[in-house]
Parts: sequence; structure tokens; C-alpha cells
Amino acid sequence: MARKSKKGGGEEFCGVSIGHSKISVATFSFLSEDTLALTGFHWRVLPVDLVAEGKVAHSQDLKGVIFEFWEKHKFPTENLAISIGGGHSLTRQISMPLGMDDEGLPFEVAPYLPLTQEEMTIDILPLGEGEDGAKKLLVAAKRREVEEWTRLFEEMGFAVGTVLTKSVALANLQRYQGIDDDSILIMDIGRGTTTLVWMFEGELYYSREIAYGGIDLIKMVSDELGISKELADEKLQKEADAIPTGIVERWASQLINKAGYNIDYCLPMGMPFPACEEIHLSGGGSLVKGFTDILEEELECEALLFKDWGVPLREGVDVEAQALTRSADALGAAITEAELMA
Repeated sequence: MARKSKKGGGEEFCGVSIGHSKISVATFSFLSEDTLALTGFHWRVLPVDLVAEGKVAHSQDLKGVIFEFWEKHKFPTENLAISIGGGHSLTRQISMPLGMDDEGLPFEVAPYLPLTQEEMTIDILPLGEGEDGAKKLLVAAKRREVEEWTRLFEEMGFAVGTVLTKSVALANLQRYQGIDDDSILIMDIGRGTTTLVWMFEGELYYSREIAYGGIDLIKMVSDELGISKELADEKLQKEADAIPTGIVERWASQLINKAGYNIDYCLPMGMPFPACEEIHLSGGGSLVKGFTDILEEELECEALLFKDWGVPLREGVDVEAQALTRSADALGAAITEAELMA
């Protein structure tokens, strides 16, 4: 049975964000029949010996760190939703012939996948009918990533309800907040990867993850100033004013170019992209000083940090806004699980 909220309000729903160097957990419960509120948010940087080549190494030591983290903050061990990233996850709207049965699905989705079908977990969700046939949302993630994280938590005795990609978690968070502008780009800039999510008329339209993020800025600062990567990371965290503006501009420009390349990747496949009206930013990289201004100038549209969106908090809960910005997908995962269980 799920742990009950100490402040009342019934079951708590837990969203877990798995990053390249940290784990974040958000918990929600219902204030009323249809209103959720954040009851807690915490994150834990993983020991460096558990991270190899930008990936978290699964081991008994990792289980010990997670278990200690859970015990310290008394997170629920049921109603868990896990948000995972990774360079091979993909979400996009596709059109399929009306009335197609399951036997035809592999042939239809194969051209869109970054890996073979055996290497991917695939969900195809109905979105209604369009001019070219049935509208579907294709959600694909690397099978090994999904199975490894599910198995790790289940071996610890946790009840995993949902595993979803970071893009779906971010899109669900945006939908829950009632943001349904015509065309919005969500850009979640993590340490090792950046997740790009296009929302069109309130629906998830397309997403990809690119292998570029905060670690690339750290490397630039390290090379430019002739200091270690550890010191460069510390300067970015504590002495942002000491970082030459030109370094941030070059990093931002490369990130924008890589995002643009991913847009171009889809155009030959017949997927038109609507003009972007706003960019909504999350992830630690979005907090780099000056990045928002550079983005607005280069793309000529408004950029908003997640901390400016607003999240309902249960009375007495105090969470730093920047912390929520760093791991917004944990909130989206928890909300997804709550809505599925409601």
C-alpha cells in the first residue's frame, strides 16, 4: 500500500528522473478530486565511481545509494513512474492507413526508428483521424534502458507503475499546466544530452534527444581558461560572472545548430514543422547565465524557464524553483502516474 501523505490527501505518487549524474524524485498527491499538488522534491548527485562514460553503472552499490536516498526522504515505494532519457528515444506523430491491424505495424514504424525493432520498446497511441489516415503517436525507447531500470527498482522491492521517456514526461507536465499554445519547443538541457520536444496545439508532435549538453560547456570553459573540468564545473555553478560571454555564446550556438539539424532530419520524411512561438526551458543547462537571452536573440521568440511556469505546492512545502527547473521531468512522471491511477 502506498505511503499516505502526512499532511492528508491520500496516496502519494512518485516520479523518478534518471539523469547522467543524478537521480531526482518528485511526489504529488491530490488536493481535491482533480487537483494535484507537489508534496516533496529531492535530488541526489550520484558518486562519481557509479558513472562511467556518461552512463550510470548498474550495481549493488547503486542500489545501496538509491535505498539510502529513499529511506532518508521517506519516498513511497509504490505508485512509481520512471522517466528515462537516452540518445535513442524518439517520439513523433505519424499517419497510418485506417483499419490497419497489428501485423502491419512493424512495416509502418520501421523507417522512423534509430535502432532495430528488437532493440526498442515501442508504443503506438491513437490520436484520432487526419487527412492522410489515422493519426498515431509513436513512442520508442531503447529496450535495454527500460528493462534495466525497471529491474533495478523491482529488485529493491519497489512497485513500478509506469516507465516513460523524458519527452513524454515533459509533455504531460506541460499539458497538465494547461499550456496549449499553437507551437512550443521544450528544450531540456541535461549534463550529457538535450531533449527537444515540440508541442503543437497541445499535443506532443515530435521529440529527439541529442548528445550535447552541460558537459560540453564545461569542456569549453576548461579548455579556454586552462583549468580542470572539475574547477570549470565549480566556476559555472558559483562564479558564473567570471566566465567569458563568448564561451557561452559558442556553446549556445552549437546547441542551436544541433537542434536545427534534428529538425532537418524529419523534413524529408514528410513532417512539416510549424513556426515556434515559445521555447520552454528546463534542465541544469538552461540556468547558465545569459543563455536565455542568447536563445531569444538567435531564434527570435520568447524563452521561459520552467521555474516561471508555476507548480501547485501543498501548504508547508518549500522547494527551490531552480531545483524544479533542473529535473522537471520528475514532476511530469509523477503527474502521469497520478492521472493513470485516478
